[in-house]
Amino acid sequence: MAADDPAAPRGATRLDPEVEAATRAAPPTARRVEVERARRKIQVSTRTPRTRRNAFAALLALDGAIIAAVLWWLPLLRWEPPQEPIVALLLVLAATLGVFVAGGYRLEVGRTFGRGAAIGGLVGLVIAWVALKFVAVKLGAKWLTPPAAPGMAGAAAIVALWLGLSRAATRRLVARVEASAKLLFIGNAAEAERLRARLREARVSNPFVHFDPTVSEAAGWDPDGDGDADGSWPLAALDDQVQGAVKAVVLGVPAQSLPAGAVADLFSYRVLNVPVLSPSQLVEQLWERTPVHTEDHAWYLFDERLNAGSSVVYQGLKRQADALGALLGLVALAPVLLLTALAVALTSRGPVLYRQTRVGRWKKPFTLYKFRTMRADAEAAGARWASDGDPRVTAIGRLLRKSRVDELPQLWNVLVGQMSLVGPRPERPAFTERLERAIPYYDLRHLVRPGITGWAQVSYRYGASLDDAVAKLEYDIYYVKHASLVFDLRILARTVGVVLGLRGR
Repeated sequence: MAADDPAAPRGATRLDPEVEAATRAAPPTARRVEVERARRKIQVSTRTPRTRRNAFAALLALDGAIIAAVLWWLPLLRWEPPQEPIVALLLVLAATLGVFVAGGYRLEVGRTFGRGAAIGGLVGLVIAWVALKFVAVKLGAKWLTPPAAPGMAGAAAIVALWLGLSRAATRRLVARVEASAKLLFIGNAAEAERLRARLREARVSNPFVHFDPTVSEAAGWDPDGDGDADGSWPLAALDDQVQGAVKAVVLGVPAQSLPAGAVADLFSYRVLNVPVLSPSQLVEQLWERTPVHTEDHAWYLFDERLNAGSSVVYQGLKRQADALGALLGLVALAPVLLLTALAVALTSRGPVLYRQTRVGRWKKPFTLYKFRTMRADAEAAGARWASDGDPRVTAIGRLLRKSRVDELPQLWNVLVGQMSLVGPRPERPAFTERLERAIPYYDLRHLVRPGITGWAQVSYRYGASLDDAVAKLEYDIYYVKHASLVFDLRILARTVGVVLGLRGR
């Protein structure tokens, strides 16, 4: 530091002139971003987020209006005596809340968008109708009496049809508006082709622009593939090549490996509100799963979202909800449990309940309970995954698996704190050891309590191979990173659809 400046206030000091000049100079790897020039060339407004915000607002308003009209104004379904407005309002609120929890307003979800909305709306209406019926009978509040069951069933069918069709139309409309926005991928050709294939699989129609930064300055760069290289850095001609709106930039190489001019160009994109994502982040946004096979092998060390499942407040609220839900479930489903136990005992030899050691949170083993669905000697030759048409499964066992009724005894595991209603499915120790050696980051699923249902169970088919285990782990890690009460409710709503559709195995 230089000597104190007599003209400066007492206690103030001045930097050395050379140091002060250096701090004022622009960093060597940065250049001035000409925002107006870039805006004219790239034309990135907030069109994509604005389109989705407008679509969300329109769907919310239309849902309220249509559901209210169906419940109140539709002459064919109007009930007698006329309902109090508060009843229609509560039913509308319950339906829209169910749609929200089921992901019916998440335009990026994809093909399950409409189905989730319909299931969520139906579940919300049924729960609200039962609750109002109970309150009206117990408290004698006639002004809270819900509509008669036939009229309510017809109204619910029309509401479900509206929710499904409106989501299909909205998704197509938003996709058409967003279709002109380009996805710019920066990386090698092999990874670009893999990303193209995944985008086609997800029916993402955005134009795909690929820049390969591995081309050296001496070799030049040939963006058109016509053999006419201009000798410039790979990203120097972005303004000429990328015209129109840019949805996102996907960076498939480490940023520090790019030349300074390329980093400055990327910075100009960020200034213009264009997200710069890694391939893993793009996959998370489009498919709601976290890839485990990635070039960035340190992401799990720095991703703070992995702490979401460890939040003290979230874990406390979730544990209370689990205990209450398990207790109510055991009481309400007692007749189903007794009838199922009787059916298992009468149709095959062996114990009614199947006990098995599973791996829980922090890899702590516990005993899991479920109704037996296989022959008593099913694993005489050792443990192995179930398969399609598994001959070891009994006739009643197939029905129990499809309806997921065989999992109901695990409500006891939830009540005593070994499991949760929602979480990754607990695996057997023998399979866990094998999968830990074969799949990277497998241990991350043990950061939260295992669940009766989970994000992988409602998003992916039944796993019967190592490839299936990898895919399901990607959904499990996504859940660990984004765990929340709203996400748990959304999974429970999707589970209802799986059970009603008999899509278990």
